Amino acid sequence: MLLRWLHSNDTFSTFDESLPSSILTPRDMEERRRILDAVNTKSIWTSDLVWQLQKWKLYDKKRFQFVLISKNVSTADQEYENFEYYQQSFSDDQDRVCWTFTELHRQAVPMMESSHFPLSTVLHVTSRYKDVVAMLLVDNSILRNRQEQLDVHPNASSATAYAGHYVILCGTSDDPQHVEKANRVRPDNNIATQSLTDTSFGVCCVLANPDPASPSPLEFVMPDHLEAAWRSKGTDDDIIFLRKLL
Repeated sequence: MLLRWLHSNDTFSTFDESLPSSILTPRDMEERRRILDAVNTKSIWTSDLVWQLQKWKLYDKKRFQFVLISKNVSTADQEYENFEYYQQSFSDDQDRVCWTFTELHRQAVPMMESSHFPLSTVLHVTSRYKDVVAMLLVDNSILRNRQEQLDVHPNASSATAYAGHYVILCGTSDDPQHVEKANRVRPDNNIATQSLTDTSFGVCCVLANPDPASPSPLEFVMPDHLEAAWRSKGTDDDIIFLRKLL
């Protein structure tokens, strides 16, 4: 879906909600195969994605700018070795992530380490600038509103429940129908947030690349719901801003 955006002059706001998100063009399939071949592992880390973006920019001459913001831009957190999602290949992943970050720093790829980047800033940037989107690593078990997990730990999933997934934040919507959809999937729990004010809840977040089972290419979630999934243990609050150069 990100490649479609880079290849076109469209914004994500032009996506037809009635189209299934699972439809892939031959070009999509070829690019997907190349990415998976480049990373021989079940768990793709954010450093892998940044490495792929850098390759697209240098070798495929795609016209865009990007920057990674994360709690960690140097290595793979040793604590994640206990996460079921990463266990199968953590040792190999750790070596690859360290090497990749070293190379990215050597090539002066834009990256910034931040202990708590405000979601309110993310929403402001992606809403104000139509040529900018943000790719966030989220815990899909929280985004998919698995209530039994949220009841146990509202702000972070366990090492067993964690399911990493990348979503593309296109901006916000104050359309009453979109906000209603977002409220319907919002957990009943009072999920604590640290960066949003009450005035934020008159809008919802517009996400592309939802769960593969989603019938639509776009999804609408409330800001506190998205933030809980983004700040879950296991994500490092990873976010990649991308700006398309038209």
